[in-house]
Amino acid sequence: MPTIAYLTMASLAGFECDDPLTIEPLARHGIEVALTPWDQPTDWSRFAAVIVRSPWDYQKRFEQFLNVLRQIEASGTTLWNPYSLMEWNLHKSYLLELQQQGIPIVPTVHGRNLSLARLKELPGELGSDEIVIKPIVGAGAHRTHRLRFPLTDAQLSEAVSDHAQSEYLAQPFLRSIVDEGEYSLIYFGGELSHAILKTPKPGDFRSQEEFGSRLVSITPDESLRRHADRVIAAISPQPLYGRVDLIRHNGGFALMEVELVEPALYLSKSPGAAERFANVIARALTRS
Repeated sequence: MPTIAYLTMASLAGFECDDPLTIEPLARHGIEVALTPWDQPTDWSRFAAVIVRSPWDYQKRFEQFLNVLRQIEASGTTLWNPYSLMEWNLHKSYLLELQQQGIPIVPTVHGRNLSLARLKELPGELGSDEIVIKPIVGAGAHRTHRLRFPLTDAQLSEAVSDHAQSEYLAQPFLRSIVDEGEYSLIYFGGELSHAILKTPKPGDFRSQEEFGSRLVSITPDESLRRHADRVIAAISPQPLYGRVDLIRHNGGFALMEVELVEPALYLSKSPGAAERFANVIARALTRS
């Protein structure tokens, strides 16, 4: 029985993770799963493949995490998604690259070493008195600030401090994220598996489950499906798994993020999703 590793973290306490739902379906394919913390010394060559699933503390040790991914790839073991694709996806400037390919994105300004003067310019540049500042590398809303102007210098100081020596993205805060929610479409092997609508809890804007958002399984309409399909089609090489996060904007949809490293896949929200993911993994293993 071949063994694959799900790359995870030492403790998932406080996180919602439904990857174990795939263990039984994979066993029916003759595949065993080892849940393996990413920062634990490991002989990666003993696995038929390593699938990055829930290392949700990596942003605190980003270079160490990248080095582990490089070690896995160098071991000769198949890494999913491929290292080159994950490295590209970890740096959120990929949004601007996709925009150049004709993908509608949430209006985005990419900057470095944020100053107070520059922060005060961004609302006018983005055409909104409410903006979001986030790190160019990060996950789980870490170091993300929602700012409604006018604000005092003291009120802006935390956002400036968080991004004064790093790259950042600035975007307008779009009311549709709280009025309607964020749409997540999950793809396995380039094919749509299922879709989720995530609505932040009242008074919040973060869509992650850990912050109390409400998740509902949906059937995407033609427009939503078409937007997400365009995003997946623009990515090369094709990811084994991926999640496309969209928000309604300007009469259509705009890309918030495409998650190709360690996305929550919401397997428990869609009947058969765990089996579909297991089937894609099994087929990919036979080709690797």
